[in-house]
Amino acid sequence: MASAASSEVPPDGAAPVGRPDPDVEDLLEHSAEKFGAGSAVTMNSPSLALGVRSWTSTGSLALDLAIGGPHVPGGIPTGRIVEIRGETSEGKSLILYHLLANNQKAGGISILFDTEEATAPSHAVDLGVNPDTLVMPQPKTMDNGIPRWTVEEIVERVESYLTRLYLKWRERDGEMRPLMIGWDSVAQTPSKYESEQAPGDENYMRTKVGDHAKSLSTAFRRLPGLFMRLNASMVCINQLRGGPPKRPGLPEPKTSLGGRALGFAASVRIEVSKLGDVYDKADPKTRQKIGIDIEAEVFKNKISRPFRCAMYRVYFETGICDVALMPDQLVNWGAMTKTGGTRIGAGMYQFPSATGLSPKGMRLDSYLETMERNQVIRDALRDWFRDRFKLQEALSPVAKARLAAGMENASVTDPNRDVGD
Repeated sequence: MASAASSEVPPDGAAPVGRPDPDVEDLLEHSAEKFGAGSAVTMNSPSLALGVRSWTSTGSLALDLAIGGPHVPGGIPTGRIVEIRGETSEGKSLILYHLLANNQKAGGISILFDTEEATAPSHAVDLGVNPDTLVMPQPKTMDNGIPRWTVEEIVERVESYLTRLYLKWRERDGEMRPLMIGWDSVAQTPSKYESEQAPGDENYMRTKVGDHAKSLSTAFRRLPGLFMRLNASMVCINQLRGGPPKRPGLPEPKTSLGGRALGFAASVRIEVSKLGDVYDKADPKTRQKIGIDIEAEVFKNKISRPFRCAMYRVYFETGICDVALMPDQLVNWGAMTKTGGTRIGAGMYQFPSATGLSPKGMRLDSYLETMERNQVIRDALRDWFRDRFKLQEALSPVAKARLAAGMENASVTDPNRDVGD
C-alpha cells in the first residue's frame, strides 16, 4: 500500500506521472464552466483527434519506413497534408496512383482532383486503381464557357465533401473510413483571378503578383484542422522548377510553385529525384528504356524523424517495384553487406539467410531473376524487411472489421504489398 507521502504533489509542483494534477483539474473545470464542456482537455483525452489512426502504403516498403519510421505500418498518415514534389517525369503522379489504389484496398474512399486533366484511366487501372469507386470531381464552367479548376473551387469542394461524409458517418454512428484526396497538381491550378481573364482583355496572360500564393495561403489555413478530425489525408503534387542563379557560376536554384503555404501546412514533404534509367536487357541493341530508379527524401516530417532517404525502381508499365533496389537500400542502412563495387547494382550482395537468398553472394541480375520467378522468396524478403525494421501491418480499422466479420472476398489486402510489381 502506497504511503500518504508518495501521493502528495512533489515540492516543485509537478504531479507524478499517471496521477491527476490538482491545478490542471481546476483549469479544466474552469474552462468547462466558462466556455462549455470539452473546451479544454488533456493530451490523452479520447475526444482529442491527435495521432495517426491509419496509414496508406506508397507501394515501396523503403519509402514507407522513411516516412513513418519503425513500430508503425509506415506510408502516408491519415489526418495530414502531404506534399510530393520533383522535376518533370520523376514519378510523382505514379506515387499518387499507388496511394489511391492502396487506400481503396484498405477499405477507404479515394478522390482525385485532376487539374492537369492528363489522367490515363488504363494506366491507373494497371497500377491497381479501382475505376468504379475512384471519385473524380469535375470543374464548373467559367463565364468564358470553359470548364476549369481554380484553387478556390477545389477548397470549396474539399470542405463540402468532408462535411458530407462526416455527417453521414455520425448519423449511423460508424467508424470513419480513411479518406484520401489527391491533387494533381498544385502548380497547374490557377487562381480564380487568372481563370476569369478572357482573350482580348487587357490583363489576359497577366497575373497579379503573388495571387496564386495568396489563394493557396488562404486554402491551407482552413484545411488542416478538417483533415485531422475526419481521418482524411490530402496528397498534393507539386513541381520543382529552376530559377535564375543568384550570381554567375552558381548552380540554378530550384523552387516549388505556389509560395510557401503548402510547405508550412504539410506534415510530410517528399522530394523525388531520378537516379538513373532502366533498360530492357532482353533487347540490348535498341537500349529500350523500361523504367527509372528513384531516390525520395523526406525532408520535412512531423510524424517521425525527417531527412530519411529511400530508393525504389519504377517500371513504366507496372509502377513501383519495391524489391528491385532493396539490396542497395539495405546496404546503405547497414542491414547487409556487399563486395566488389559501390555503385547501385554493382558487386555481390550477401543476403541474410532468413530472406531465403544466398548469404555467400549474389549479383543484382540473378537477384532480380529470382524475384521475378519466385513469389515465395519475394514475400519472404518483404516479411524479413518488416520484421527487421519493425514495420507493422497496415490494415485500417474498417479493413479489420471486415476481416473480423468474415468478408474474405471484400476488397481488403495488404497495402504494404506493391500493386504494380
